[in-house]
Amino acid sequence: MSKSFKYWFENGSWDADGSDRLLHWRYGNWRDDLFYELSPGDMCFRWNKWLKQLVGCSTIQSSAIADFGEVWDNQPPGDRWVVPLHNTVKFKSPVPLAIMREHERRIFDACDRFDYRPFTPYKGQRLRPAQRYLSKVSPALAELFIEIAEVSEYK
Repeated sequence: MSKSFKYWFENGSWDADGSDRLLHWRYGNWRDDLFYELSPGDMCFRWNKWLKQLVGCSTIQSSAIADFGEVWDNQPPGDRWVVPLHNTVKFKSPVPLAIMREHERRIFDACDRFDYRPFTPYKGQRLRPAQRYLSKVSPALAELFIEIAEVSEYK
């Protein structure tokens, strides 16, 4: 796996239908600093927060652009930014939270030095996704996600 680009984790409601999607963002959000770090060629792992599973990944196609299209969630056009995605891959077998928890120690070790971790430990609970929409992923964690996704295909 090439180390020349960055990796990201989207905690959203992506339905994993395999189509190319856009990452949506509302302007002025405290997480904008991460949003503007996204670069063409970066890989974004897609977590479905409703199904609680890693469902696929996409490649960042271009930098953030203002969206002046339709109104979403009562947000007027222009109040949000989008990052076009392409090369979307839907995992044949999505990786549920239960399987991620089997690799909990390895996941925490792989993201130990990042401020914006995609998974966090909670007191009295096991690994669970962070509540933030976008997180950084270390190259080691990206490789681990791919390894876990490949292995889960055969379980």
